[in-house]
Amino acid sequence: MAVKALYVSDRDPKQMMFEKKADADARDKDLSVAEALDAFLRKQFPKADEALLEEIAYALGDRRTALAALAHKLDLDALENADAPGEKASKADNVTPIPKADNGG
Repeated sequence: MAVKALYVSDRDPKQMMFEKKADADARDKDLSVAEALDAFLRKQFPKADEALLEEIAYALGDRRTALAALAHKLDLDALENADAPGEKASKADNVTPIPKADNGG
């Protein structure tokens, strides 16, 4: 019988399992970012629905790599194309077209 090591974060509410320690460590980092964002959002928007703020914080934490790219390089394409882990939505599903302004000329 073969033994297979799996890694899981005690902090992960989803209790996701990973075959590679690096993947589990990356998930821990996502959760750390989400927790920091949750605290930040609660301070910035004290009257907002707490469940919504938590959902937003964890969605942003799951996309920390794209957010870091945006903050570092202002790479808007990385942010627009970022899917949540496990999601494979098409780009058309994620992007709302913004009409161009008429310059009147």
